Amino acid sequence: MCPMMCVRVLVVALLAASCFIVVSLAESIQLVLLGVVFASMSSGFGEVTFLSFTTRYHKSTVGGWSSGTGNTAVGVAIMDGCVIRGAAGVGGSVIYTVLTLYLTPRVAILLQVALPILMGVAYLFLLTTPHQQVAKVDRDIIVSSEDEKSIQLQSLDGKREQMYSTKVTGIRIKSAGAWLGAQTRYVPNLFPYMVPLFIVFAAEYMINQGLFELLYYRNTSLGTWCLDGHLQYRWYQVVYQVGVFLSRTSVIIFQMPFYWVLSLLQVANFQLLFCEAIYGFIPSFWITISIVLFEGLMGGAVYANAFYYITKQVPAVNREFSMGVAAVADSLGVVTAGFASIGIHNYICTV
Repeated sequence: MCPMMCVRVLVVALLAASCFIVVSLAESIQLVLLGVVFASMSSGFGEVTFLSFTTRYHKSTVGGWSSGTGNTAVGVAIMDGCVIRGAAGVGGSVIYTVLTLYLTPRVAILLQVALPILMGVAYLFLLTTPHQQVAKVDRDIIVSSEDEKSIQLQSLDGKREQMYSTKVTGIRIKSAGAWLGAQTRYVPNLFPYMVPLFIVFAAEYMINQGLFELLYYRNTSLGTWCLDGHLQYRWYQVVYQVGVFLSRTSVIIFQMPFYWVLSLLQVANFQLLFCEAIYGFIPSFWITISIVLFEGLMGGAVYANAFYYITKQVPAVNREFSMGVAAVADSLGVVTAGFASIGIHNYICTV
């Protein structure tokens, strides 16, 4: 097992555990916010780490990762030998919602410290080594425009595999800095993947962070439970994560080449729920929660298909670096939505 990857996974697990501990024991808003920072750092660093790591396995692994990811909790599953955060969004939101029916939120959060511990154990003791058919990237080649050749990469099982055609000089890169420079120059080619990711995450997290708590319906019940504002908010999160899980899983079965259109539909979702928060024209909680399900479906589909097509269309020598860079786009979308949601929430409250 790669020592550097072990360190990175350990950091992710420690940050996640710190989040649960700090938030559950916090007595002030400052400590709660510190716990939220730990959660965001764990989620963001974990996403970049594991998405890049999937390139060392079979291409179908990214579909398993997409199916398993979610940003509200950390769970673990093993698929095709690769650690993924297993159905994390659905699992985390459902576990928390159910636990808080019987326990205090403080205890419910503290119990989930076991999840990042399980993630670390799974990586160290259950994860298999990368499949042999994954080619080893030669970082010694500088791309230029002199001689057009087919680059041959040596695979781990000794076979040679033609990965792509380009123009090379045969000049050798002498340092990691030069390799990084060559990879960085490829980043503009990733914008067609990154822009839809940014848009869809910005729109859906403006909904989740700025609007969910304002979408409240009186006299709503689920079976014998009366759904007050707190429970309605939690069920919005559960249904949203169900939509994300379903659409991210769908990439294993079929793909959407024009997934960027879905990011525009997500903007329409935001506009619709923004108007609902102000005017209250939707008569039922159940109609709104159906829209929230659609929101999850759109967001998950863009995420899964963007990374799927990166694994299919980006040259092998750029693929691992590209997966990590593209993951930054959705994080930027979430950060943008976080700041925008403060203004959106305050504006609606003054209308």
